[in-house]
Amino acid sequence: MAASVTASVAIGDSSGASTTLETGTLTPTGSNKTIYVLAGCGAGSPGDPTAIKYGGSGGESFTLLDSVRTVATFVKTSVWRLANPSAGSGTIHGTWAASNDERWLIAVSVQDSDGTEGVISYATGSSSGPTVAPASTSGELVLDFLSILNGGGSGYTLTVGAGQTSIQELEGAGTGGTTNIGGYESAGASYETAGGATTTMSWTVSSSSEWGIHAFQVNPATGGGGPATPAGRCALLGVGA
Repeated sequence: MAASVTASVAIGDSSGASTTLETGTLTPTGSNKTIYVLAGCGAGSPGDPTAIKYGGSGGESFTLLDSVRTVATFVKTSVWRLANPSAGSGTIHGTWAASNDERWLIAVSVQDSDGTEGVISYATGSSSGPTVAPASTSGELVLDFLSILNGGGSGYTLTVGAGQTSIQELEGAGTGGTTNIGGYESAGASYETAGGATTTMSWTVSSSSEWGIHAFQVNPATGGGGPATPAGRCALLGVGA
């Protein structure tokens, strides 16, 4: 059986500068679960979190998979993984080395995963069309996480690419909350069922911007078959730290 998205939780920027950020409760469903988290931090930030935990500050630790800055080095973006969490539900808690109010977390739970992923592809650019083409296997699930820097300070709107299903879009309007970050960043996550040896993951941004995008195949649990499909549950929760 191919892996499939079962739930997601997202958080905008904190209401004030802090070294921590915590989402609302994520409740993964199904078996063989893996949680992936995109952690982002804006200009002048301390960079990657020092830790991501599931179940609050004392919970299970995520493993850092990939970490890159965007073109002008202003936005730090990283991907983290926790396979087979022991808790049935919990919050996603991020800790940074220094205080900042331009941070976000997007967490995605998948089921029927063996707890690993294909090679993570990463691309950066400065345009209105972020794109990356990770290696994939036909019929399997491909995830992508997008981070954007907007030097103008007003935030950009995002449109997910053809064939992809949007999981979450955070559009920086400068007010924080569940659907936007700060005045300088935007972010998104989506998935697609692979049709071949590579899968092009793309977005359209309302104006040219500096961006970074991670994408990878989620490897399925042993046995079964069939295409990846959404489970129809998406919980979108935002809480200031």
